This record gives sequence, C-alpha cells and structure tokens, in this order.
Amino acid sequence: MDVISLLLKRAEFGFNIKEKDLFLDEIVKSGEDEVAIISTENGFRLHGSNVDNLTILFSSYKLKGMFNLKNPYANTNTEVGLYIFSKKYDKDILYGIYRENLRGRVSRVDSIELWPEFPEEYYDYIDNVEKYIESGKCPSDTGNQEFGTISRIDRTDDQWNPDRFNKTAVKIREKLKTEKTVVLCDVADIIQPRSDPEHKRTTSCFTISAWKYPIDYTKLREGVMTNTVLRKGDIVFAGTDKLYLLADAPEQELYVSPSVYVIRPNTICPEYLYLYLKSDTAQVIMNSISTGSVIRRINRRDMENIRIIIPKKDDDYYKQVFRVENYAVNDIAQFNSIIQKLKAQETNNIEEILDSELVRNLKTYKSDVMEKFLTDDFNELNICYRNKAYKAALILAGSILEAVLIDWLSEIDDRNYFDETYYSKKDGKEGTLAIYIRDIKYIKRPNWMKAADKAYAIKDYRNKVHAKLCIKGNNINENICRQVIGYLEDVLKTRKGKMIKR
Repeated sequence: MDVISLLLKRAEFGFNIKEKDLFLDEIVKSGEDEVAIISTENGFRLHGSNVDNLTILFSSYKLKGMFNLKNPYANTNTEVGLYIFSKKYDKDILYGIYRENLRGRVSRVDSIELWPEFPEEYYDYIDNVEKYIESGKCPSDTGNQEFGTISRIDRTDDQWNPDRFNKTAVKIREKLKTEKTVVLCDVADIIQPRSDPEHKRTTSCFTISAWKYPIDYTKLREGVMTNTVLRKGDIVFAGTDKLYLLADAPEQELYVSPSVYVIRPNTICPEYLYLYLKSDTAQVIMNSISTGSVIRRINRRDMENIRIIIPKKDDDYYKQVFRVENYAVNDIAQFNSIIQKLKAQETNNIEEILDSELVRNLKTYKSDVMEKFLTDDFNELNICYRNKAYKAALILAGSILEAVLIDWLSEIDDRNYFDETYYSKKDGKEGTLAIYIRDIKYIKRPNWMKAADKAYAIKDYRNKVHAKLCIKGNNINENICRQVIGYLEDVLKTRKGKMIKR
C-alpha cells in the first residue's frame, strides 16, 4: 500500500463527477481481491456515468477501511479519503481520521497537484494508515490522529465519512441513550427556504455580517427573496458552528439564503435549543454527520434526527443564560451571579456537562467585558496622566485593581462579591483592598508573590493621595505615576494573559 502513489494517481484522473471516473473504472476491471481508491464522499453516490461501475463495486466487494486524507491538493480545497474494498474481508471496518487541515503555497498551474510539502505529522499519519491496512494492528491515537474500527451493523451504505464514527461522537451517542431525548423534528419545524418563483430580490437579506445582538440592520444585503420570512424564535442554521437565534421580533421583514436551514421551535424553548446546538456536545455530533468535499453540510434527514436532550430547567433560566452570553452586559456582577447559578448543581448527566460548557463560555465572555471595562478605565487613566492629574490617575489605578481582585475572588469562591461582602477565610475580616491582596497572595502562592508586592505598592500610593496624607506636600509626580501604572499592568497580566497596551 502506497498512499502517496494513490494520491498522485487520483490527481491524474481528476475529480469531474459529471464524467466517468477512470480511476474507479480501472479498479473495478482489475478483478483483484483487494482494491484501493482515493475518492470524495460524493464519488460513491449512485448517479451519472459511474452507476454501472459502482453497482459492480458494491456487489463484488465489501468496504474494508476508510481513512480521511483531508485536502492534500494545492489547487483545490476538496477533501478526499482512502477507501479499501475487499472480496474476502468481512470483519469490522478499519478507519482513520486526521484532524488538521493542510496548508501550503498554492500552485499557479491549473492541473491538480499535491502540496509541495506536508507536515511531518501528516507523513506519520499516512505511515500509520499503511501499516494498519497491512497488519490489522490498530495504531495509537495522538492529538491529531485517531484510529479504530466501525461495526458493519452501525454503518449504512451511504455513510462514507469516518469522522461520523469518531470515538468522542460515539461516546456522546451512547450517553444520549441514557438521557430523555427527542429528535429535532419533534420539537421544531425545519424549513429550507425556497426562492421566489418570479425570482424577486430583496434588500433585506439577513447575512452573517448582520448577525449581532441586537441585529445590525445596516448590514442587511441584497439577495434572493425566498418564501420564508424570519420570525422571533427562529434559529438560522448556516453550518454546524454558524447559528443565530432571533431572540427579539425583527423590526422589518428578513430573508435568508436558500442554502441555509431555518429551525423554528414549536414545543421547546428557542434559547435552550440554540444553547444546546451551540454546545460542544452537539457540535461534535453535528460535525460528525456533516458531509461534503468542499463545503460541509448536514442533509435534511440527519438534521431532523439530531437528538435533543429534554431541558430540565424552566425557560426563564435559559433565556437569562442566553442574554448574558450574547448581549453586551457591563455589570460584571451579573456574570458572577449566572456562573454561581450554573455551578449550583453538579451531576454527571449530559445537560450538566453542557452547563459546564456554558460556564466556560460565560467566563470567556466575562473576560471580554472585563477587557472592555479595563480598556475604558485605562483610557481615563491615560487622560489623567497626559493632563498631569497624577492624583486622579493613582486613585483610578487603585479602583481598577480592586475591581479585578473582587472579580477574581468571586470566581475562586463561586460567590458574587459585587453583591455581597467578602469576609476573609483566614481571619474573618471584612474585605478591603489590602485583604483582597493578602488572601489572593495566600491562595495563589508562590506564583503571585511578586505580583502581590506590586499590588501592595499600588494600594500604598493610592492611600497617599488621601487628603489627610497629602496635606503637607504634593509628592505625587510623573515618575511615581508611571511606575504605578507599570505595576498595575504587571499585576493584571497575572489575572489575564492578554493585556491592553497603553
């Protein structure tokens, strides 16, 4: 087995599905007990000029193995796979998955060519594929490679994507069997918009550029008018990771492309369904069932049969989570309150695993809001500095530090110290900037020792600005202010890797 030679052979024959596939024709006529072909998923559909050869292939051979090879050709993003067929092999189907897309310098030649160079990991994957086919000994998985077997009972004749059977997706499907679930078509209408028969056009085409919360109506584009006007509660589905929920009633008629689905919930909370479909759990399932050699899509039958866990909380809960995750909220306390609620119950069922994903999303989003908060306050601090208002700058530096440390302690304790008073676990003292610094220094020792010293310095300089301490003289100058701002930046870097530059 020489995978590179097979890739080169496919390049010679090309990918024109409207013409007879001479690569397929050659292997069918060979009559060998075992044959191998490089093909796209669509290459095995019974249509056009290849029907006769495919009929012979499927009646004479059984699938022995399928291995995705991603996009190995320089002049196309087409994804291909290696498919092994055997007249005698009747065990479980071998499979291999390579997880990284291939990149390189695009050739200016019109012919199909392999990338001039592949990553070492890809060569390693190909080597493992060849050994697996020859020996039957399953290679070990790595971060970007997965190998295993697929039961013939679990695979239908139209499934040619090995990623459908990846171990994570299989594990989730097994877990879903223990949950109370419904299929998507039982709780929502799945609509495929159709173009207007008179080919009318509209300037209210709801493209991805307008997918903001709230909707950015200035980004609507001209496009084909369809028979589907979007409503409040609709979920626009343009791909596994491209979803948008119309949480509010649109201000005007909106249309979407005929190439997308509109999921219209009828007996389930739209916010819950959106959050579920966006979750890591559902994304694994949807990615595993998507098909296509260039643009990956989910066919309608598979879309209708996506398993949806029946929600366990009331609708208001999911609406609140959706709002906090997707709409700009400037009150950090709201984020800590939501996170605290999400963590209140911990079980092993899948919906609680989804809640953990929401916690991660909220923390990430909360960091974005904190970053905006820091950006705004740093801008004010810089204005004070440029105008030589050094005392005001130091007071603001202390306020920024205090807000970040309160947020940090809220996250550590799963409490909302923006709404309730913080009391130290060390000695029960009520929270002050000094207490916050001291307790985090203790919790995060030894990594936060140096940062704590700088935080104390910020606190001390802020206190010196107090009128009673400054009444005898004005010793707050540019150099001290510059030093304190530098300290603040260093301290904040320990809380968040990405810092705002002054």
